[in-house]
Amino acid sequence: MEDLLQARPDHDAPAEPALSINVRRFLLSHGVKEHNHASEIARIINVDRSQSYRRLKGDVAWSHTDLRAIAHHFGAPDELLLPRDDLARFAHPGSDGVPALIRVPSLPPTGLLVPGPELAPGDSSDLVAIRNGTSWEVHVNGDEPFGARRHAIEALTIRSHPHLQVALLEDDLRAADALVEAFRPLGIVATPYADSDALRAAIAHRRFDAYVLDWLLAEGTAASIVEEIRNHRAHVPILVVTGALMADSEMERSLLELSAQWNFSTLDKPVRPMNLANALKQMVSASRG
Repeated sequence: MEDLLQARPDHDAPAEPALSINVRRFLLSHGVKEHNHASEIARIINVDRSQSYRRLKGDVAWSHTDLRAIAHHFGAPDELLLPRDDLARFAHPGSDGVPALIRVPSLPPTGLLVPGPELAPGDSSDLVAIRNGTSWEVHVNGDEPFGARRHAIEALTIRSHPHLQVALLEDDLRAADALVEAFRPLGIVATPYADSDALRAAIAHRRFDAYVLDWLLAEGTAASIVEEIRNHRAHVPILVVTGALMADSEMERSLLELSAQWNFSTLDKPVRPMNLANALKQMVSASRG
């Protein structure tokens, strides 16, 4: 069969690209008459006959999903119809991929994309790539911005890293909820605690990657809980945030002394969630390194 797929193309219609020629030869080798090619492909990949015919003529790009479906339908290896250079690129997409933002719920937010040819208005795919200025984005087909020019996806590499598990001590419930929501798309799962006693009860049975503590609480300061954390785990990152430092030099001096004694970092309020998340990730990375 492979010899048949690699046969000389001089008897094929010149308008058909090499990939369509290979598909036609593959179908012929499996007993599908030439006048039935468009209908057979339409049935296998679930498109109308006109879309199938446009693929055979090279007006619409073949997707890897289409080619694999055709091969699988006839019991052939899934990769049989993929061009050799595409196979190499698909196996190692990072070699010529471009960074892409992934706008698909439940998937990691970034990846490496190998964009394919532009799709015609009637074409459909599970995911599509669009160019947004100088960058690329991946969307569920139909969820892309209105009027955007959609591209097929030759390959998409994503790496899913475990989310950071962070304990958040904050007695302002609205502020805690806002931070939990802001952290979520940044790869951080924050568990809020309203007071030191609640967090102290969790320390004994949960291992967090880091702790974010509001220094000034209704019960006083977070000093006792910092000491409790250090008694259990000497090197876990602790980040203390407070808005009182600028107005109270005595508190600032005391907090700096404690940070040196118990090895924690401080940030002044107000702090943007992105900056707080970046600080946490750097601290966790340094502690693991």
